[in-house]
Amino acid sequence: MRSHFRAVHLEDTIIIEEEGEFEQCIKCGFFGKNCNQEKHWNTKTCQDYTVRRESYLKKIAKVDAMKATFTVNGVRINRVKEFKYLGRILHE
Repeated sequence: MRSHFRAVHLEDTIIIEEEGEFEQCIKCGFFGKNCNQEKHWNTKTCQDYTVRRESYLKKIAKVDAMKATFTVNGVRINRVKEFKYLGRILHE
């Protein structure tokens, strides 16, 4: 069950009443005993899910960044997908 939560419910917290609340790995998100130690971090599973979790969190941050608005003297600036800077075209 803990592996399922790590894989599918990346933003949720698991608390099993009979077992109590476990710590969450700061890298891969797994809930378990002693999961914030080198022994766990060196496992292939932790390393694989760390990459997956970081990718997911970057996507969430990108969506949040797209919601940001910018103003100059109270006037909203329109968002563009690409613009020219120092002779080069830059994309979002």
